[in-house]
Amino acid sequence: MQRVSVVALLIGGSLASLPSLAVTPLVVEAALDRQVVAPLLATFEQAHPGIELSYRDRSTLEVDRLVVAADPPPDVVISSAMPWQMNRINQGYA
Repeated sequence: MQRVSVVALLIGGSLASLPSLAVTPLVVEAALDRQVVAPLLATFEQAHPGIELSYRDRSTLEVDRLVVAADPPPDVVISSAMPWQMNRINQGYA
């Protein structure tokens, strides 16, 4: 019984000293209600458990401003403001 306890203690101590696995974040800034995109987000999270999804629902103006101002910038941008989106593409943000 003591051997089992010692082995369990050694294994537990070894696991505690391992670096934690880094989770890759994916930042999505969007002008789209979360309830509308929820099925897509759920499917993505299920298919990619190692990616931490950060979905932020904002106004189109906030999304446009964050494309330029955020540091680091968002990974994905979803907005219905096509003129602003095209402007940012032409400025090299996409």
